[in-house]
Amino acid sequence: MPSIKRLAGVGVATIALLASGVVAATSASAAPTYCANYDGGTLCAAKYSNGYNVWFDNDSGWKQLDFNLGCDLPSGSWIRFKDQGSFWSAPGATNSYFFSLNSAQYPSCWPILKDVQTGISYSWGRH
Repeated sequence: MPSIKRLAGVGVATIALLASGVVAATSASAAPTYCANYDGGTLCAAKYSNGYNVWFDNDSGWKQLDFNLGCDLPSGSWIRFKDQGSFWSAPGATNSYFFSLNSAQYPSCWPILKDVQTGISYSWGRH
């Protein structure tokens, strides 16, 4: 299981290492950001009041990728939001997509990164 990190911008107020290997950091000035290493890069998501920003830092070769966002529903099931389709990511590139939705209505969401070439999806939530 990959390690998941919760990061924040400048002004980090608290850092804690949890037994699960998750690193948590909070800041009053930045949106909570979670990152994990997948598929030769780093997948991250940041929650804002008007949606979720998802990005992938590609540390390896050319990849055809697709972003999705999974969100828990009050019923106990979940919903998948899709972006505008797959894209090519170059080595060293950072690719991102902003999922514009009311995060108060969808407070528990996670990114899903699909490697189109292999068919494998990477996420720290359900997928």
